[in-house]
Amino acid sequence: MSWLETIKGWFEQEEPESDLIIDEKWNMSDLNGEATRFAVSNENLPFEIGVYVNREFAHISVYSNLETANWDVKDQRDIFHDLLIQNNKDLFAKYYLMGEMDTVAVRTEVDLEYLNKKEFNDALQAVILGSMWLLRKMGLLDESSCEVSEDELLENRILKMLTKGQKKHEIISCLIENDHMDPEAATEMVFNIAKENRDRDRQ
Repeated sequence: MSWLETIKGWFEQEEPESDLIIDEKWNMSDLNGEATRFAVSNENLPFEIGVYVNREFAHISVYSNLETANWDVKDQRDIFHDLLIQNNKDLFAKYYLMGEMDTVAVRTEVDLEYLNKKEFNDALQAVILGSMWLLRKMGLLDESSCEVSEDELLENRILKMLTKGQKKHEIISCLIENDHMDPEAATEMVFNIAKENRDRDRQ
């Protein structure tokens, strides 16, 4: 089985009990009529995600439709400044310009030689969170139109891990390592969600 078929299979296999984003329900469609490219969408996200697979890498991208080529120099400088700073904060997803109109996009890539489902999920999650940051930064994210916000996505993952019996310290370590969360913030979030879950069970 080719890597393209493998990755498509990951998107097709919905697993409600999983704590991985890729195990949510996804819709797939062809992208530009090319066999090595396809797009996925999720009812909880306000954008489509493109996936391109070549011989060595799998690329995951989101295009924002923010065409900056005709912006005033000051506005360009401001957004480019913010993107460069965010590139330094986000260790996985990166922001770049594409096309003649300098459209802002978010992308990451993973090496197929060492790829597994968990690593691909982490890359997908990084692009999703990076895209939501970008849209929110530009005032283009209509929170009311999103069934699940960025925080809710994270909270749902934590709740699923708790339900599956994972220890709080294991979840906190995962958030620090994979989501690059501040240790104090990760600890507070996990303990609060665990307490809320216990309170609901007692009712």
